[in-house]
Amino acid sequence: MDHTLKSRQSRTMGRFPHICVALLAAATLSFAQTAPPALQAKPQSQTILSKNRGVVKADFQEKSEDGNKITASGSVEIRYDNVYLYADQVVYDLKTKDVLAVGHVSLVRPQEAFTADRLTFNLETGLGEGTNVVGLVQPQFRYESSTIARETPDLFHLGKSKITACAQPVPRWEFSASRANFKRDDYIEMWNPVLRVKNFPIFYLPYMKYPLNQERATGFLMPQIGYSQRKGLTYTQQFYWAIARNMDATFSMDYYGAAGLGAGLEYRYLFADGTWGNLNAYTFFYKTPEPLEGETESPERPDNALLLRWQHNQRLPGDISFVASVDYQNSFSFMREFDNNYARALIYNRSSQVYVTKSLTGANFSLRLSRFETGFPGWDQSIIRQSLPQISFSTYQRKLFGPVYYSLAASYNKWQYGVTSQFENGTETKSSELYLGPTISVPINSVPWFNLNFTAAGNLSYYGNSRDPETGEIVDKNLFSGNYSLSAAFTGPIFFRIYNPTGPGLRIKHLIEPNITYQYDSPIIESDRIVTMTGWFFRYHYVTYGLTNRILVKKGGDPKARVREVFTWGISQAYYLDPEDSPLSWYPLADGTIRRYSEVSSFVRFFPTETASLDISAGYDTYLKTLSSLRAAAGYGNPADNFYFSLSWYKSFNPIYSGPLYNREQIGINGGFKIPRWNIEALGEFEYNIMEKKLLYTGISAVWHYQCVDFKADVRAFFFREKPDVQVRFSVGLGNISSASDFLGGNKL
Repeated sequence: MDHTLKSRQSRTMGRFPHICVALLAAATLSFAQTAPPALQAKPQSQTILSKNRGVVKADFQEKSEDGNKITASGSVEIRYDNVYLYADQVVYDLKTKDVLAVGHVSLVRPQEAFTADRLTFNLETGLGEGTNVVGLVQPQFRYESSTIARETPDLFHLGKSKITACAQPVPRWEFSASRANFKRDDYIEMWNPVLRVKNFPIFYLPYMKYPLNQERATGFLMPQIGYSQRKGLTYTQQFYWAIARNMDATFSMDYYGAAGLGAGLEYRYLFADGTWGNLNAYTFFYKTPEPLEGETESPERPDNALLLRWQHNQRLPGDISFVASVDYQNSFSFMREFDNNYARALIYNRSSQVYVTKSLTGANFSLRLSRFETGFPGWDQSIIRQSLPQISFSTYQRKLFGPVYYSLAASYNKWQYGVTSQFENGTETKSSELYLGPTISVPINSVPWFNLNFTAAGNLSYYGNSRDPETGEIVDKNLFSGNYSLSAAFTGPIFFRIYNPTGPGLRIKHLIEPNITYQYDSPIIESDRIVTMTGWFFRYHYVTYGLTNRILVKKGGDPKARVREVFTWGISQAYYLDPEDSPLSWYPLADGTIRRYSEVSSFVRFFPTETASLDISAGYDTYLKTLSSLRAAAGYGNPADNFYFSLSWYKSFNPIYSGPLYNREQIGINGGFKIPRWNIEALGEFEYNIMEKKLLYTGISAVWHYQCVDFKADVRAFFFREKPDVQVRFSVGLGNISSASDFLGGNKL
């Protein structure tokens, strides 16, 4: 079984060895380059082997009668090129360069050092055999073996052995194996390895291959083991394939003892022309359920689940940008019960689209084919929207004269809209629209204390279908309509004042910005014949007004110093002059009166420091004199810091419509911290439904970097599922081997 470093872009592309490994590697290299002198009880005899090649030193030494062998004893030291050999007794063949060393044998070569009881070794080729060996191999590994046999200078075989990347007297972790092979700077392969942490056996594998380099390498990742309250024993195993420098793949297998078996694939690619993509595929095979108590037949086994996510970006000839994406699941119930991403598990989305864009001189062209499907819990139907095709063309603003600018927008959209059953029966709403809209804009911003932007636009539309005003049915009768729109956005007069509370070292600027926007759409003849997706057609004629306060801070006397906005407060409301044609017609009062005033919207943003923030927004219904929504979010730091925290709270109230889609109150908390001194990292998430007084989800994940080994554990509780589920997972990372990731995760834990 291969174990290797998992390459990531969203994940890490490599992992640096832990500090203990780095110190061990540095010490070994130093030992190899500058060997310590042998202990000398008395002056040694010395034999020069050849000029600039080496020397033999010993307490006693003699040559054979033919002069080809040297027998030495007593603190023997042989130096030959970059090889240092120490032993109690040595027999050295001057002709073949073979050495037989016995007793306290030590051999030092560049990036390698070991001791042995007995060694046969060739100084020229580096080949040989030894017994009872303890060695160090660069960049970071220590081994103990009953035997060693070097087949090539970079490949040697070990007998019964122990292998670790830690240098402690009792290693933090080690593998014991019946036999093993080393290939320098490439891999260690082991047969019948047992992983031990502090001498405690963790797991056994029949075969394992461990990478020695820091680059991406093909092989198995460390498994992830856990237990789920509903799914039983869980086991995740992944295999990483470094296909080429520009592409890789990860194969995943998930075993759930009480639920079934899952298989996944993640494939990534990147090419020099800017083409890149990411493909995720996953399928799950349900286990046949056990018969219920008192029943003889098993419940019906659910259909196998399928998940497919693909994103592709490519630059085509002619500087055309091509984007394709697919997000498909065939089972909402599977995603709700198995997806460990809390936000993603609550809503059922399926989408597919192909998007082509081309930038022209002063214009932009795009073509899109798309289909979007959204489902909700407790509803067996999904809302489907698709455009086949949707074409858009727009020009950038061009200056005509003075402050007057001209632009043009054109589009064609052939669309379909409805719920799942309507598409199955062929009764979905469908139509097409060809649109042309020229626009004239006049921005006036030459006066520093106010801004004005006036816009006049024409709207010409040709519809492929229309609605019969008498029956309300959609008929194959074309419709041409047109109108114009006028808008004016005015900000000002802008008032400001500058304060220097601490002298020239700090400047505070307070700005007050009133704003008014007017929008007018002229009436459209036969607007009741226009076919829209929702069945509603709105004409906008309103005035919005508001006020914004800003506080800016600038530190230091340098005029180029950065200005930071620390506080913003805004309030606004809209008044509809033709409320019957506006979106407010959806929300009449109890007596049927159409509202003219929208809610009063207000927001506050406060940044006391560059790493801390507070956001509050609210909506106030002036007719019912009550808050309709209230949202607050606070945050400190970011995930790269030693501590970060974020909180979000949301409350909404709809006096007309009831149900969880309209009336909600929920709070969410997530954060994390690092303790560098103890090498600990931890993350946590929490979601609570205040209205129902129900905990929805909580998760805690922690990693302990214990010098040469990483321990990771996480606990998650899913109370929003049909039947609550608590799962615990544990994994170990060893040096160059990453642990398996959660294929169905996608969140920070």
